[in-house]
Amino acid sequence: MEDIYAQYKGKARATLIAAMVINIAVGIQFMWSMLGKQMMSEYGFTAQQATLPYTLTAVVAALWALVAGRIGDFWKPKYGTMLSGLLMGSGLIIAGRTRSLAMIVIFAGAFFGMASTSSSSNTTPTAMKWFPLKQKGMVSGACNCFIAITSLVFSPLIYYLLGKYGTGTTFTIMGVAVLIFVLGFSQLLFTPPKELIDYAVIESSQMAEKDANKKIWYPNMLPKQVAKTADVWKLWGMYGLGMITGQILISQAANIISTETGMTNTSIIVMGMAFGQLCGRFIAPTLSDKLSTFKVYKIVYGIQIVNMLFFFFVYRSAAAMIVGAIIIGVCHGSCVPTMWAMITAIYGKKSMGSIFGIVTTIIALTGIVGPQSAARIFDTTGSYHWVFMMCACFSIGGLIIAMTQKPPREAADATGSQVTA
Repeated sequence: MEDIYAQYKGKARATLIAAMVINIAVGIQFMWSMLGKQMMSEYGFTAQQATLPYTLTAVVAALWALVAGRIGDFWKPKYGTMLSGLLMGSGLIIAGRTRSLAMIVIFAGAFFGMASTSSSSNTTPTAMKWFPLKQKGMVSGACNCFIAITSLVFSPLIYYLLGKYGTGTTFTIMGVAVLIFVLGFSQLLFTPPKELIDYAVIESSQMAEKDANKKIWYPNMLPKQVAKTADVWKLWGMYGLGMITGQILISQAANIISTETGMTNTSIIVMGMAFGQLCGRFIAPTLSDKLSTFKVYKIVYGIQIVNMLFFFFVYRSAAAMIVGAIIIGVCHGSCVPTMWAMITAIYGKKSMGSIFGIVTTIIALTGIVGPQSAARIFDTTGSYHWVFMMCACFSIGGLIIAMTQKPPREAADATGSQVTA
């Protein structure tokens, strides 16, 4: 089965390495709570104002995903990542030259949102197409875990830069670094040949001989056909309700730890969430190669519900909240790469980027509802206590949807072709 992949081993490895390095830049968004907290003290922003750039990042990323995914599916993925580097790098540099909230929201928010999706919608699916179907989760996890490395490795550096030079210079330094690394490594993101993409259908049939549940549900279905299936809208709901808790806590983590416990070195909680992200982004999708991707999502929801209830009823000390933040990171980090694996398992490799773009549109809604609701609760009550219960309710909703997701019983899919559940 894997002979066809052996002849492309060199380009496959180069593409995987490039995808992992490029995704380091995407991870800058997970340090936003540090940047936002600094702007509150340095620029005099409220919690809601400091959260606006991150909110717009999520909204624009979700809407732009519909375009970004098609760049890799129908042109060359390196064009998408080069666009990502230009938008992200220039946006951070411009944001570093102003104190205007509107300018920061546009260039550190909207530009970053477009850049984030332009990168993730082209790096992960491109790398996955170079490797066997049975390794879809592992490859997705390898690409996505590097997003978490940014916060884990660089948050102490960002904390130092913010303290020594302030927000503006820190934005500028980050922007220059992004331009150099993303544009450089984009040249190693090779486009996979059509035979590898089509071979996924053959792999699926061979895997199904041993386990019928591993057969692709709708092989190589086109995006316009995917939108007519109920399954993609269930994925839409699952993804949004799984991601919203992470969106809230990532945007507010530094302020949560300082408000609830009085802790001043907020880089520690950011590093804790980053470590959890790193674990979740690799372990969950890799585990999904052995278990069903839906089982993994259910486990993630269960852990997230319990953790949010612990935040509400139990966690009070800084140490306890850091442990809780690590768990939040694990759950949030699990959602993205496992969803990539889930989309591949249901729809095949042909239009992965475009289909993920459809699913990702939910983030436009959760990006507004989540962080802004949490910030409003804090500005009103001076506490995040009830935010944790709100997050638990979101996760319960996601678990309910995940429990309804079943392989199709009918042989015919939306295109009229035959598939086996």
